[in-house]
Amino acid sequence: MPTNDTREFINSGVKILESIFEKKYMYNKLGIIINDLSEHRYSQHDLFIDQKKQSNYKSEKLMKSLDRINTKIGKNIVFFGAAKINTKWKKDPINISKKYTTNWKQLPIAHCK
Repeated sequence: MPTNDTREFINSGVKILESIFEKKYMYNKLGIIINDLSEHRYSQHDLFIDQKKQSNYKSEKLMKSLDRINTKIGKNIVFFGAAKINTKWKKDPINISKKYTTNWKQLPIAHCK
């Protein structure tokens, strides 16, 4: 069944991951490659199913709303929680060495008595 609903792509990805999941591996992310894309207006539907039932009006409206918000306000302002995007790897500040040679505030202080 043709779709342009991001939620369906996420659900398909989760199902695929669940089918191949093994506890011994640490999984970071899941990628899906989508082939044979075409515009929605050219999608071929089932002849024997009522068009109104086949077209998910609420889904289409939601996807269009998300697209409008992101177009108007800025790219990736609204996105799905499963699609954690634009996250840069950050160092853990606990394990960062002191910068004695480049930062005056981090110089050790010696107290004499």
